[in-house]
Amino acid sequence: LEKVNQELAQLLNWKKPGEFVPTTRWADVGASTPTDALLTFFWAAEHEQHDRVEQVADVQAFRNYANRVTRETDQDPEGRFTVGHIMFREHLRGLQINSQWLNSLDEVELEVTLTRGDGTTYVQRPKLRRVGGEWQLDLMSLTSIKFTVVETGKSATGVAQP
Repeated sequence: LEKVNQELAQLLNWKKPGEFVPTTRWADVGASTPTDALLTFFWAAEHEQHDRVEQVADVQAFRNYANRVTRETDQDPEGRFTVGHIMFREHLRGLQINSQWLNSLDEVELEVTLTRGDGTTYVQRPKLRRVGGEWQLDLMSLTSIKFTVVETGKSATGVAQP
């Protein structure tokens, strides 16, 4: 019980709610907490650090989804297209963590307000899961993802809405 209480205390020790974090303060801060993993993910996506994106996000589930969509929409009916690197195409000014829900010791849901380059905002509720000692963003938990996928000189742009 003491160990569980310590883990809960660590999970609840996160960035102050309501604090706006501009892109200039995004950094690779690791993935030992859900908010650190989220900030690291957005930093890596913004700077096209593909290997780091794959370390802090469940990219394979997103690839499986994107591949299924391309087959089902007849863009690639035989499933020959394989998603390579995922490059996010929406320039952001920053993010604000509004709240956090602890679904279990290994799953957290955050409410995050993202500010676009043009100043408009939208809310996302990403889930993060603990895998081993690190946290990973569940890309499929995002409401919509603007992305470009690149594979051997080909690219396709779209919005995935799980």
